[in-house]
Amino acid sequence: GPFDYHDLYYRINGLTTSLGMRWFNATKGGLAPMGAYQGLSLELTFGKGKLLEQTTTFSGSAAAGSRPLGIDPKHTYLAFAYEFGYNYVLFDRMLVGLAAQLSLPAPHGSNLGALFSTFPDTLRTDDYEQYNQEFFENKLTDRLIRHNLYSINLSIGWLIY
Repeated sequence: GPFDYHDLYYRINGLTTSLGMRWFNATKGGLAPMGAYQGLSLELTFGKGKLLEQTTTFSGSAAAGSRPLGIDPKHTYLAFAYEFGYNYVLFDRMLVGLAAQLSLPAPHGSNLGALFSTFPDTLRTDDYEQYNQEFFENKLTDRLIRHNLYSINLSIGWLIY
């Protein structure tokens, strides 16, 4: 029925793309992309989930079956990132970089919903699919916020020219 309780277990994956700018500190005569830098970027993550397991606790008779949950397991997450680091020249044109990055969600409703929304204990039976979708999106966003909050990046590069 409409008040059945479902435990859903998803495998979450996604693709993140970013657009950003780095500023290099060239006060000691260095040239970009060598030396200390800091940068800002806009990151977009296309998250999706694959349902692995579902268990249902029925509020009434199990023989009545269960309604479709109405969850489309996809969500887009937008974040701003600040990065600071240092690029080292190993030899000739090979670079090694070490950086720290902090990512915060962009201030729009679907991201902030994961942090500040509360969900009612009881629902009207005509909007349970919308509730389920919003609940999934907020839980996925909450996981992405916690997963992407800070990171340490190690990079290896080669200068082309």
